[in-house]
Amino acid sequence: MFPERRIGRARLPHYCAESRCLNTGNSGQTGQTPISRGSKMNRTNNVGRDASSQIRDRRRRARLTRERRNPRAQFVLYTICVMPPGTACLESPLLVPVLPIRKWIPDCDWKQFHEDGYMVIRRVIPASLAENAVREIAAFAGADLDDSTTWYGGAPELDGIVPMHHAQSLWEIRQCPDLYHVFAEYFGNPRLMVDINRCIFRPPIHPRWPTVSYGSIHWDTDPRKAEPASLQAVVLLTDVGRDGGGFQCLPEVYRNLDTWLERYASGDDFNFFEPGLNRWKATQIEGNAGDIILWSTRLPHGTAPNWSFRPRVASFVSMQPPPVDSVKLRESMKVWWLTKRAPDCWRGLPGQLDPEPGAAAVLSGLGMKLIGAVPW
Repeated sequence: MFPERRIGRARLPHYCAESRCLNTGNSGQTGQTPISRGSKMNRTNNVGRDASSQIRDRRRRARLTRERRNPRAQFVLYTICVMPPGTACLESPLLVPVLPIRKWIPDCDWKQFHEDGYMVIRRVIPASLAENAVREIAAFAGADLDDSTTWYGGAPELDGIVPMHHAQSLWEIRQCPDLYHVFAEYFGNPRLMVDINRCIFRPPIHPRWPTVSYGSIHWDTDPRKAEPASLQAVVLLTDVGRDGGGFQCLPEVYRNLDTWLERYASGDDFNFFEPGLNRWKATQIEGNAGDIILWSTRLPHGTAPNWSFRPRVASFVSMQPPPVDSVKLRESMKVWWLTKRAPDCWRGLPGQLDPEPGAAAVLSGLGMKLIGAVPW
C-alpha cells in the first residue's frame, strides 16, 4: 500500500446514510469519519432536518475530514462512500497519491545538495533487504564472501560492475516504500517510474588484478550540455569506510563547473567519462548498509580505491517522474521485467546473462506502478 487521499473539493453525488466510512490503510475496517473537534457539526443532531440540509452537512464533513496519521505504516488512506440514491454504498474512485508524512530530506541535506551536488539519506533500506541483495549479487558474480580467492571472477574491464538487473532482492529494493518516499519528496511528485540498473561488487585492490578497484572520477553524461541535470543514486548494501571502495566526488568542481569546463573541456577531444580527474583530491562518502547517496549528473563522481579487506557491494537505483509521452517506455519496462532482460542500453556486457534465469520477480502494487504496468 502507498499513500493516497481523496481529491479535494470534488463535487460528489448523494451520500448514503452510512457514508461515514474511513479506511485507515492499516486494519481495513470501517469507522467513524473524523470531524474537527471544534466543528459545530460534531455537536449537531440531524434528526428532523430536511434532506437537502443533511446533504450539505455531509458534504461539509467531507471537506473537513482530516488525514489520520499512522506512525507505524507512515501513510494515510481514506475514502468517502458515494452512491446514487437507492444503491449500495461503494468506495469512491476519487483517489490520488500523496506525499509521505515523514520528512526524509532535512533542510541541511537540501542545502548540501544545492551547494555540493550530493546528499546522503541514512537508514532507508531495511537490513534484511540489503543482506538478501548482497547474497544474490555475490552468487551472480560467482563469489563466496568467506573466500577471497573467489572475489575476482568478474571481467576486469567492468571494474566491479555486476550486470545483474532482475533478482528478486533488487526488485524488493526498488519497490521499498521508504525508498519511494525519498524520491517522491525530492521531486515533490508521487507519480514516479523506477529505472532498471546494475550492481557493484568491488573487491579489495590486489596485485594480481592491477586494473581493479583503484577508483576513478567521471561524469555519466556530458556536463557541457545545456539540458537540466537529472538525479542519480546508489544504495549501499554493505558498510563502507574511507578507502573502502565507496562513493567519491569533487564538490569543488561542481561549485565552479562552468569555469572548469571553460578551462579544461573546451576542446573537441574532451571525454566526460575519462576527464583526467583521477588524481584530484576527492571527497569520500562513508556510510552503512541501507543508506542511499543521491547526486546530480553534473557532479563529477566515481568509486574510491578499495584498500580494505572486504568487497564493497551496492546497487544503482533511481526514480523520476515519467516523460509526458511515456507509453513506449512503460511498455519496454513491462517487457524487460517479464522477460528478465536488461534494458537495451545495458546489453552485451561481459558476464551478462540474457535473459537472466528464473521466473520474473514478484512485484507489489507499488512496484507495478513504478514500472508503469498499473497507472497511478
